Amino acid sequence: MPAANVDSFLEELDHPFEPQIAELRLMISRSDDRITEVIKWNAPSFCWNGADRVTFKLNPSNCFQIIFHRGAKKDAGDSYGFQDKSGFVEWISPGRGIVRIASPKDFDEVKDSVADIALRWMKANE
Repeated sequence: MPAANVDSFLEELDHPFEPQIAELRLMISRSDDRITEVIKWNAPSFCWNGADRVTFKLNPSNCFQIIFHRGAKKDAGDSYGFQDKSGFVEWISPGRGIVRIASPKDFDEVKDSVADIALRWMKANE
């Protein structure tokens, strides 16, 4: 689904964090011309060279999450490592991390770092 369809998806979205989702989506998608967008898991997802690497999770509606991943399958305990000193990402495995945004204040605190991490993550996982 190209970006135009992601736009349509977001126009129909009814979520308490709509403004934050839209802002972060633009920050990530505009950070590099090589990033493409699709809908995955019923949410915007960002691809690098056609591979999904960063996906929003919009449920439950009391927050939203940004998932950093290396594909749909769970990691097999490999020793992959990514340099993240922000402290905002919860690394649940070497190749999968989550940022949970539960308030506008949380969003303001993490948005610049998350957009930067998203681009670095995609480049690191070419």
